Amino acid sequence: MAERIIKVSLALIVTDALTGKPLENGVRVRLNNGIAAQRKKDGFWVFLNLPAALYTIIVEAPFYQSKEIMVPVEQNFSLIEVGLFPGRQFPFAQTVEWLTGTVPSKKPVWAVLEQKPPRFQLTESFASGGKELALYDTGPAFSILHVWIDGGKNKRGLFWLSPQGKSDGVYQLDRPCPWPMDYRTGIFAVVQLDERLENYDIPLPASCSALHLVDRDGQLLVSRKRTGDE
Repeated sequence: MAERIIKVSLALIVTDALTGKPLENGVRVRLNNGIAAQRKKDGFWVFLNLPAALYTIIVEAPFYQSKEIMVPVEQNFSLIEVGLFPGRQFPFAQTVEWLTGTVPSKKPVWAVLEQKPPRFQLTESFASGGKELALYDTGPAFSILHVWIDGGKNKRGLFWLSPQGKSDGVYQLDRPCPWPMDYRTGIFAVVQLDERLENYDIPLPASCSALHLVDRDGQLLVSRKRTGDE
């Protein structure tokens, strides 16, 4: 009898968009046709033997806003991170200020939460403008993570950190950064907002000082600081 080969087509890790920590309790991951992902250890969810196509995936968790995303599955194995924002009823242990407003663009919009202390720090030695530019992640480590680099006007962009670049907490950008960086450069984790939203309603916990909304090119659309922060 021939042995059946089971191929993993897509794997996801579901995280809290504010802390970056994996979510596990009560998480549901399914396709819009009802097919559910299988849960694996360390917070990963997998879909097996999916034909190559564009799929709509629904991710839900108690006390969090559900998220619906479209993901292309190709011949090769894919891994993505899905960040969920807490709902208003989430029992925060810290002071939270809710920032609301109109989504300012028809393009995909990404939310950036500026944390204190920053989650990402530049390593002591780095080469400006090269792929070997490394970042030290002071938070939980994941295989794929999107970041927004803010070096000031005309020095902003969205990047991602590839699995191949990860080594002992040090990551590399997916492509060369086109401008020099120094200690003043901000490097922040980002999460994409639901494209169907017309308004945003995002919690800003005490560990964060500001919210930024950026477009798919990494250009700043809206910047909101915590009330009283200057």
